Amino acid sequence: MIRMKTNNNNILFLSLIIVTTLSCISCKKDDNTKTEEEVNNTTITNTFIENEWTQIDSILSSTFDYITDIEEDENGFVYVCSYNTSSKNSKISKININQEYTAFIDTSTSDYFISKVTSIGIKSTNDIYLGAQFFDEASITKKIIKFNNNEFVSYIAPGGTVYGFEDFYFDNNGLWYGSGNSGLVNFNNSTFIEYNSFNSEVLYPNYIYNIVSYNDGFIFNTSNSLMAKNSNGFEVILSSITNNAMDIDLQDNIWIINIISDLHNRYELIKYNGQDTIIFNMPAQPDSYPFISDLEVDNDNNIWIATTGSNGQGLFKFDGVNWTIFTTENSNIQSLYLTKLKSDIYGNLWVGSEDKGVIILNNN
Repeated sequence: MIRMKTNNNNILFLSLIIVTTLSCISCKKDDNTKTEEEVNNTTITNTFIENEWTQIDSILSSTFDYITDIEEDENGFVYVCSYNTSSKNSKISKININQEYTAFIDTSTSDYFISKVTSIGIKSTNDIYLGAQFFDEASITKKIIKFNNNEFVSYIAPGGTVYGFEDFYFDNNGLWYGSGNSGLVNFNNSTFIEYNSFNSEVLYPNYIYNIVSYNDGFIFNTSNSLMAKNSNGFEVILSSITNNAMDIDLQDNIWIINIISDLHNRYELIKYNGQDTIIFNMPAQPDSYPFISDLEVDNDNNIWIATTGSNGQGLFKFDGVNWTIFTTENSNIQSLYLTKLKSDIYGNLWVGSEDKGVIILNNN
């Protein structure tokens, strides 16, 4: 996840269904324990919202297309990875803010065939990395594809082949990414180094979801912890949390989802400021347990949470006080199967889906 945030206080987002203020819970990091307090009940006002959504599925998708990743370069161009589940090939589309676009790579016509691109990392406009799965009749091969000045170079990646690549991050040591259940991987030129619970301080299980720049290094979340990689090595920030979505705001507060597996299967949104955690109850419908597919903090520090699956409940927005929920019933969002979120440098929110291409919430 490459962060390209700007402080823009003039960006306006239309208010949608508002959920009443939730009380929050403060707790210390000590021993990663939390003190529970009663959380207020929430109410939702169901009113239809005027159209601020722009649908571009005719450009990027058909009925079978699945948006696997969305990233942005330093010039404000957005790159969208889509995978066609019918033809088994991928397309990476490069889009400008006026929604004019050029197909960057279409594997159905490209001589360099890529079966499924699951992640894209943009080091610069002319230095782009793809995480791809190649399929043949007998096996699946994972490769890092480096695209530089219109030339491709591929490298066979280590780790299990069942999972794709989770998030890309660049520093002076090269490319970092989550490799399914094989831990954290550093790729520099042609060398791969794996970090997992068998050879490092990375906690088990080894599934890495998100990687974000933080202080003098970066942070990453496993399926049960939040960790940092810095000049001192690996450090556990929060443990005993079940999560798969995380981001950081402009004040370096970390926002992370915690899944509470209890009688009603619910979610907490955790804010961690470096010392204390504040816990907000997410107003997802109890017992339905939607899958959280992504979390994104925009330029105004709004928290956006995408849900998907048969129990998908739409797109959640939290401004620090109130919750707003976008659904197919109260807005012009066209899908509840949401996969990826990206806030661009202009304040637009890009929302990927499994079945309706890319949906954009404009900044006007």
